[in-house]
Amino acid sequence: MNIVQDKNEHRSRRPATLVRRSDLAARLTDLAESAISTIGVQDLRARALADAAGCSVGAIYTVFPDLDELILAVNGRTLDAIDAAMTLAAQGAPTPEAQMESLASRYLDYATNHRGRWNALFQHRMAGARAMPDWYAARLAAAFTHIEAPIHVLQPELDKAACAQFARTVFSAVHGVVELGLGGKTMTPPDILRVQLRKVVAAIARGSDLRG
Repeated sequence: MNIVQDKNEHRSRRPATLVRRSDLAARLTDLAESAISTIGVQDLRARALADAAGCSVGAIYTVFPDLDELILAVNGRTLDAIDAAMTLAAQGAPTPEAQMESLASRYLDYATNHRGRWNALFQHRMAGARAMPDWYAARLAAAFTHIEAPIHVLQPELDKAACAQFARTVFSAVHGVVELGLGGKTMTPPDILRVQLRKVVAAIARGSDLRG
């Protein structure tokens, strides 16, 4: 076999290798997502994932640099699911106040029905204080745009930066109610939490000056 033939065969093997790696990455992400949903992100282990995937531990690191990146892949799916839920929540709401209430209610629904994946968004920390990758930061930012839309209607004089900042404040208030209600020592039934969220969001929406 001459050098040209060898190079051609090497190129022909590349697509198959990429497909295998892509398939393994998807399978590992599926398995990690399932594990996080059932046992939680803190108990995710590479050896258990490798056994479930039918591969070696080393094979995991041919498609993901480390477990952090695999967890981010799962969390990215979770952010996409929350984004889809928020999109549906915003549709059909007659007023910006109603839209904010619907967003809060859907957020509670997701946290209640997908506790493991929801917890992973906030429990996972990148090793070595590494920054989140750009693609992940972009998905986080996209989630806040659902809150920014009704705020902009309620307070059109707010500039883009102020609107974005207040959207994060609103999210913090909603998330705090949900997190303490679902994960505190004295758990609150979701129906009661929903009423509390409605009151909190209504009070925020009635605020006389969101710039203060």
